[in-house]
Amino acid sequence: MLYTCDACGKRRADQTIDSERNLAICPECGHAKPFARMPLFAVGGASCTGKTAVCKALVGKVPGVVALDGDVLWDGKSYSPRDTKPFYEDALRIAMNVAQSGLCVALFHAGFGVPPNLENCVARRYFSAIHYLDLYCSEEEQEKRLLRRPAAQGPGGAGFVKGMLGFNQFLRFHDFAAEGFPAPEKLDTTGRPLEETAAQVIAWIDARR
Repeated sequence: MLYTCDACGKRRADQTIDSERNLAICPECGHAKPFARMPLFAVGGASCTGKTAVCKALVGKVPGVVALDGDVLWDGKSYSPRDTKPFYEDALRIAMNVAQSGLCVALFHAGFGVPPNLENCVARRYFSAIHYLDLYCSEEEQEKRLLRRPAAQGPGGAGFVKGMLGFNQFLRFHDFAAEGFPAPEKLDTTGRPLEETAAQVIAWIDARR
């Protein structure tokens, strides 16, 4: 929607943004059009830290917020694990278009908790802010949860478990602010009922929109 100029018809993702007046300006002809520049909520975390369960719990429960699981895009075929940038660009593009209805979007997916994945996207400019939240749990609890998953029971399962345990620790302790990126807030889901975790995520969203 926003990538195509209403005047000249050229499609450019890199529109110039006038943040004071919420205008997207065509780099080809200079035509400016207003748009809804909304905040985005990015919730990440390693496998079995609670992302998908919380996303499902939020659907239809937070007025003015659309909760989307990144797996609606990531089907294992459309994107290469060696080049994930198109996946993040597409996720932001979808969220940006949903936002034109005046709705905030909360995106849930492992990589959304890594700020460079989104901050380096061309589509980042269409959001007033991106708020990051990383879910994590203790290594012991995560391993128990992982071992109950089919992915951990097939060939290469030990590698999958080891990788997710490492990613959990990475999100928990990595200093993104030292690299010039926003620092995600953290939420420990260890031993918490789903209802309590979901309520905390809702409160986090409500405090920032």
